[in-house]
Amino acid sequence: MDARVIQAKHHRPNQGAAGESTQATEAAYKVKQSSDGKQKTTDGYKAHRNVEEDGFISKAITTAGFVHDSQGFAPLLTGEAHAVYADSADASEAHPT
Repeated sequence: MDARVIQAKHHRPNQGAAGESTQATEAAYKVKQSSDGKQKTTDGYKAHRNVEEDGFISKAITTAGFVHDSQGFAPLLTGEAHAVYADSADASEAHPT
């Protein structure tokens, strides 16, 4: 299981021809610390996926960018897995790694 950040097309508030906002209303800012120690801000979404060993995506959900990866863990469980492999962002008391 893993989540991927999907950047919104218009991440800065702009106005369209009719004066409406072109910013994606469901998107949200996500702040992540990169490997060089700098903070990176992205406006967008997260695609949380449950991928089988052969690469087949068995289940997927999309959330706002600020939603923590662990919040997508339980909804992705199908009940058919014998083991689940995920990164440390998915660890919690409910599902320890």
